[in-house]
Amino acid sequence: MPGLGPGIHAFGWTGIAHLGRVVQVVDGRAKPGHDDPSSIYRPAGAGRDVLMRIPCPYCGARDAHEFAYLGDATLTRPDPAAPDAEGRFFDYVYQRTNPVGAHEEWWYHAQGCRQWVKVARDTRTHAIGGATLARDVATSGEPV
Repeated sequence: MPGLGPGIHAFGWTGIAHLGRVVQVVDGRAKPGHDDPSSIYRPAGAGRDVLMRIPCPYCGARDAHEFAYLGDATLTRPDPAAPDAEGRFFDYVYQRTNPVGAHEEWWYHAQGCRQWVKVARDTRTHAIGGATLARDVATSGEPV
């Protein structure tokens, strides 16, 4: 259909697709805010050039855009054979807290070494306290 391209003009607005979301374009630039692709993983109060960097134990410090976030690394999957397994799985899947401060998370280095990494991060400042390869966590006997 003519006129439908990177900017979808048929609907009366101009937008571009970026990582599955539509970003409104104003004066030839992406509108700043939550939909601004450059604002993803930027620590609060940081300038435009400061992005969160994750220290991959295999590749070194990399931009967070190279990684895919999985979630909370402190959760332990319930035993499906337990008598109260249904209730425990409900809590495991749906009853989550929103941690403030130091927290451990799983990240996948999708655009790098393709390794799973357990990252210690402060959720208030996005400061990274360290990172460990998932295979090292699994062989250490630490709960995964």
